[in-house]
Amino acid sequence: MIIFSLATISYIIILVFYRPSPKSLKGTSISIKENFKTIKVSLLSGIILLFIFLVVTQFSFTKVDEHLYSIFGLTNTKEAAKLWPLQFFSHLVIHADTYHVLSNVFAIGLASMYERRAGSTRFFKVLMVGALSSVPSILFYYDTVTISGISGGIFALAAAYFTDFENLTTPEWISAILMFLIVAFIFSISGNGSLTLEDDLQVDHLGHFMGALAGIVYCRVKPIKFG
Repeated sequence: MIIFSLATISYIIILVFYRPSPKSLKGTSISIKENFKTIKVSLLSGIILLFIFLVVTQFSFTKVDEHLYSIFGLTNTKEAAKLWPLQFFSHLVIHADTYHVLSNVFAIGLASMYERRAGSTRFFKVLMVGALSSVPSILFYYDTVTISGISGGIFALAAAYFTDFENLTTPEWISAILMFLIVAFIFSISGNGSLTLEDDLQVDHLGHFMGALAGIVYCRVKPIKFG
């Protein structure tokens, strides 16, 4: 509970009270209220993920309840098929351990820079496109695995941060895809799998790449409009 409180308070303070410097030296910093409006999705997303993890750990914020994890995590077994409609969405908001949730929330905090530039609505759309596009990665695992977390959406936000510009050229777009493909390959040679409750947690690198690719494609198909 102490970790949850510290993490939540720190997250709120950093995002709300950090305000970008004005573009002009004569300009004034935006108010805290205006600042909140520019990062409301990333702020609320982080708080919600932290709170859900608190519930899934039976308010200990350390060890995940295995029964709850088996219900809400996405599992590739036929026995769990009846829960797939629920798990398709629920697995995005639960995490395997404290490090997993804190790293994802921290990453969303960094991605708030993209929300400031692109707006809350687009930020949320890219997050969801990437998160849901990463789900099919579970079909490529032969062993029984359970995936959880919103990392695919976070990778989509990272990709969008570098590619979501109104006048992005085709070569730049292709280069972005190749860059994330190379990154995914480098990570994959060190091991693959998915996040589980085992001591040797593995990372769903394929899901990450699929999320990043979906973010890039979305930004290409629906280019951002400024002004």
